[in-house]
Amino acid sequence: MNFIMGNSKTITVKTEGGDVIVHKLALGDYAVLLRALKQLPKKFGAFLEENEAGDLQDTSKLFAVLPDIIADALPEFCDLLSVVSDQDAEYFINGDLADAIDVLAAALELNDYKRVTESVKKIMA
Repeated sequence: MNFIMGNSKTITVKTEGGDVIVHKLALGDYAVLLRALKQLPKKFGAFLEENEAGDLQDTSKLFAVLPDIIADALPEFCDLLSVVSDQDAEYFINGDLADAIDVLAAALELNDYKRVTESVKKIMA
Protein backbone atom coordinates (compact mmCIF):
# COMPACT_ATOMS: atom_id res chain seq x y z
CA MET A 1 0.00 0.00 0.00
CA ASN A 2 1.16 3.48 -0.75
CA PHE A 3 0.62 5.27 2.57
CA ILE A 4 2.42 8.36 3.69
CA MET A 5 1.69 9.21 7.30
CA GLY A 6 1.07 12.94 7.56
CA ASN A 7 0.57 13.67 11.21
CA SER A 8 -1.57 11.86 13.73
CA LYS A 9 -4.65 13.11 11.88
CA THR A 10 -3.94 12.32 8.21
CA ILE A 11 -2.55 9.68 5.90
CA THR A 12 -1.87 10.40 2.25
CA VAL A 13 -2.64 7.50 -0.08
CA LYS A 14 -0.97 7.49 -3.50
CA THR A 15 -3.60 6.50 -6.10
CA GLU A 16 -3.74 6.35 -9.87
CA GLY A 17 -5.85 9.52 -9.83
CA GLY A 18 -3.48 11.40 -7.52
CA ASP A 19 -3.02 11.73 -3.79
CA VAL A 20 -6.01 11.11 -1.53
CA ILE A 21 -5.82 12.52 1.97
CA VAL A 22 -7.50 10.30 4.54
CA HIS A 23 -8.33 12.10 7.75
CA LYS A 24 -9.09 11.19 11.31
CA LEU A 25 -12.79 11.66 11.78
CA ALA A 26 -14.15 14.46 13.92
CA LEU A 27 -17.15 13.69 16.10
CA GLY A 28 -19.51 15.31 13.58
CA ASP A 29 -18.16 13.13 10.77
CA TYR A 30 -19.28 9.99 12.58
CA ALA A 31 -22.96 10.77 11.99
CA VAL A 32 -22.35 10.84 8.24
CA LEU A 33 -20.17 7.74 8.44
CA LEU A 34 -22.75 5.82 10.45
CA ARG A 35 -25.45 6.67 7.88
CA ALA A 36 -23.21 5.32 5.11
CA LEU A 37 -22.36 2.20 7.11
CA LYS A 38 -26.03 1.56 7.85
CA GLN A 39 -26.63 1.18 4.12
CA LEU A 40 -23.84 -1.33 3.58
CA PRO A 41 -24.52 -5.05 3.83
CA LYS A 42 -24.25 -6.55 7.29
CA LYS A 43 -21.44 -8.70 5.96
CA PHE A 44 -19.18 -5.63 5.91
CA GLY A 45 -19.93 -4.77 9.53
CA ALA A 46 -19.13 -8.32 10.58
CA PHE A 47 -15.91 -8.17 8.59
CA LEU A 48 -14.81 -4.98 10.38
CA GLU A 49 -15.55 -6.46 13.79
CA GLU A 50 -13.62 -9.64 13.06
CA ASN A 51 -10.41 -8.01 11.82
CA GLU A 52 -7.80 -5.70 13.28
CA ALA A 53 -6.73 -2.69 11.20
CA GLY A 54 -3.32 -4.29 10.65
CA ASP A 55 -4.97 -7.42 9.25
CA LEU A 56 -6.52 -5.32 6.50
CA GLN A 57 -3.11 -4.82 4.96
CA ASP A 58 -3.60 -8.38 3.72
CA THR A 59 -5.56 -7.53 0.59
CA SER A 60 -6.70 -11.13 0.18
CA LYS A 61 -8.97 -10.63 3.21
CA LEU A 62 -10.45 -7.49 1.70
CA PHE A 63 -10.90 -9.08 -1.71
CA ALA A 64 -12.81 -11.94 -0.11
CA VAL A 65 -15.61 -9.66 1.11
CA LEU A 66 -15.48 -6.50 -1.00
CA PRO A 67 -16.86 -7.87 -4.28
CA ASP A 68 -20.21 -8.64 -2.63
CA ILE A 69 -20.28 -5.32 -0.83
CA ILE A 70 -19.43 -3.35 -3.92
CA ALA A 71 -21.88 -5.28 -6.08
CA ASP A 72 -24.70 -4.74 -3.58
CA ALA A 73 -23.93 -1.21 -2.46
CA LEU A 74 -21.44 0.62 -4.68
CA PRO A 75 -22.80 4.15 -4.07
CA GLU A 76 -22.88 3.60 -0.31
CA PHE A 77 -19.34 2.19 -0.30
CA CYS A 78 -18.12 5.23 -2.24
CA ASP A 79 -20.02 7.53 0.15
CA LEU A 80 -18.17 5.90 3.04
CA LEU A 81 -14.82 6.52 1.33
CA SER A 82 -15.74 10.15 0.67
CA VAL A 83 -16.51 10.73 4.36
CA VAL A 84 -13.02 9.64 5.42
CA SER A 85 -11.12 11.40 2.64
CA ASP A 86 -10.78 14.65 0.73
CA GLN A 87 -12.45 13.18 -2.37
CA ASP A 88 -16.12 12.92 -3.25
CA ALA A 89 -17.97 9.68 -3.95
CA GLU A 90 -17.77 10.25 -7.71
CA TYR A 91 -13.97 10.10 -7.51
CA PHE A 92 -14.17 6.57 -6.13
CA ILE A 93 -16.97 5.42 -8.45
CA ASN A 94 -14.76 6.32 -11.40
CA GLY A 95 -11.55 5.12 -9.75
CA ASP A 96 -9.58 1.95 -9.30
CA LEU A 97 -10.64 -0.85 -6.93
CA ALA A 98 -7.14 -1.26 -5.50
CA ASP A 99 -7.01 2.47 -4.74
CA ALA A 100 -10.38 2.30 -2.98
CA ILE A 101 -9.15 -0.59 -0.85
CA ASP A 102 -5.98 1.32 0.03
CA VAL A 103 -8.07 4.33 1.11
CA LEU A 104 -10.33 2.10 3.20
CA ALA A 105 -7.35 0.41 4.88
CA ALA A 106 -5.79 3.81 5.67
CA ALA A 107 -9.08 5.06 7.15
CA LEU A 108 -9.41 1.98 9.33
CA GLU A 109 -5.84 2.29 10.54
CA LEU A 110 -6.04 6.02 11.28
CA ASN A 111 -9.44 6.06 12.96
CA ASP A 112 -8.97 3.06 15.27
CA TYR A 113 -12.41 1.73 14.39
CA LYS A 114 -12.00 -1.21 16.77
CA ARG A 115 -11.72 1.11 19.78
CA VAL A 116 -14.78 3.10 18.67
CA THR A 117 -16.78 -0.11 18.20
CA GLU A 118 -15.81 -1.36 21.65
CA SER A 119 -16.78 1.96 23.27
CA VAL A 120 -20.19 1.91 21.58
CA LYS A 121 -20.78 -1.68 22.73
CA LYS A 122 -19.95 -0.70 26.33
CA ILE A 123 -22.41 2.19 26.26
CA MET A 124 -25.17 0.05 24.79
CA ALA A 125 -24.67 -2.78 27.33
